[in-house]
Amino acid sequence: PLNLASDGTYLYAAGTNLEGSSDPNTSPTGLSLFRLPLAGGAAISLYPALEPMQLAVLGGNLDWVDPFSDSGSTQILQALAAGGGSVTAIYSQNVNPAIVSGTGLATDGTYLYALDSSEGQLYRLNSDGSGLAPLGGARYATGPQTESIAVYQGNAYVLESGESSLVPDLVSIPTDGSGPYTTVWDNSIGPFIDPQCVAVGNGMIYVSDADPATGQVTTIWALPVSGGNPVALISGAPFNNISGLTFANGALYASDSGS
Repeated sequence: PLNLASDGTYLYAAGTNLEGSSDPNTSPTGLSLFRLPLAGGAAISLYPALEPMQLAVLGGNLDWVDPFSDSGSTQILQALAAGGGSVTAIYSQNVNPAIVSGTGLATDGTYLYALDSSEGQLYRLNSDGSGLAPLGGARYATGPQTESIAVYQGNAYVLESGESSLVPDLVSIPTDGSGPYTTVWDNSIGPFIDPQCVAVGNGMIYVSDADPATGQVTTIWALPVSGGNPVALISGAPFNNISGLTFANGALYASDSGS
């Protein structure tokens, strides 16, 4: 799996479809979007996906952001979360050039929030893709880098890997645009190495991070939403390469692309 989201009943993940071209839900890149019960069980393929990044579930729809897509540029795509429907682009850079390299996507149950990794600009948009509006300003001008977003109790939490800006950090901003960014954790003193994914729930922020010895993402840090020192929740086994985090029904879920 590549990324992970939940509607409280199911988990939705993007990953390689082992059925290959025999499954019509397999894309030319070999990837599909899958659904499986939150309690565990068989995964079923829903739709083909070329280069899906973060996923979000809103109003019975599954949304995902793809920085390349069929159009060759960023699109936010939408289809029925239950499967069986058509895939529609609710945002396309070819129509509105605002989001250059979309990687982050999240929802608060009313709006979608999209993150442009080319400069760290966050946007809010309606569930049908209309009303695209920036929140805060661009965060850096050093080029694309891995970014992830989670929304919790009126704030968007933005994780920046530091791959181009050189300093990883974790910031928050009110989703209603009523205030500026606030630094939750400044990584100038560590401990993040190459943070990849963020999830928030029950007053805690969870960040997946790389092991400096192996380069694989096998650590999950935890810190309060109010700030504080990150503490390693788990490091190493059973993880080989964490590729997604989401929080649902009081529990943290992680997908691992190396297991």
